[in-house]
Amino acid sequence: MPGDGQHRYDGHVILFRQTDPSYPYLWESDMQPAMRWPARGDGPAHYFATTADGAWAKFLRHEEITDPRHLTGLPGRAMWVVEVQDEIPRTAIEFPEATLVGNVDTWPACQRAAADLHGESGTGVLRVPSAALDARGAVVHHLDGGQKAEYLESDVVVMYGAQPSLREQLAAADDGCRRTRCTRRWLCASGLWSAMCDDRVVRFGGWRRSSRPRRCQTACRFCPCCRSR
Repeated sequence: MPGDGQHRYDGHVILFRQTDPSYPYLWESDMQPAMRWPARGDGPAHYFATTADGAWAKFLRHEEITDPRHLTGLPGRAMWVVEVQDEIPRTAIEFPEATLVGNVDTWPACQRAAADLHGESGTGVLRVPSAALDARGAVVHHLDGGQKAEYLESDVVVMYGAQPSLREQLAAADDGCRRTRCTRRWLCASGLWSAMCDDRVVRFGGWRRSSRPRRCQTACRFCPCCRSR
């Protein structure tokens, strides 16, 4: 495992991002609330982490969750995985650690530094230490005479501007989102979903299902019924 906190596979760098699964995984507008590295109106700015722990920790810090009991009732979250082909070195920002990971009072200095980086073009990439994890970083596991854990440095990567070339995969969702998508995709690939949308009774082996005359209630990209909307 690389010591700089970047997961690599076949020359690519793996990044992690968690979001509300009800929305697209990236911003396309600059109407974001102010955060440490973009001021309001400086977006779109997309936050990623070099570890999965770092992505979840950022959410918990943002929500000011300090007690596991406060997790009850939170809406579902989705974890996305993105591959980028280029190395992402740490950005040289001459700030003390207290400024890089401090509270909201330290945001203006960080926002000015970020604005100098991406300039008038509104594009660029910034990599800095995670403010949501302590200095030990994320926990990773390996198998060597039993499962063992060790710490891995975890950073935040911020990409500025629209990112139409990024391709993502939904790695996990705790509201059934991934399970629903995968099930629907399999049904459509096998021809079952469109049959279930028809106004007829369909039989699959010993399973019988009656479908009323209606369109799919969830617009899936794979179903001919939905594509014809």
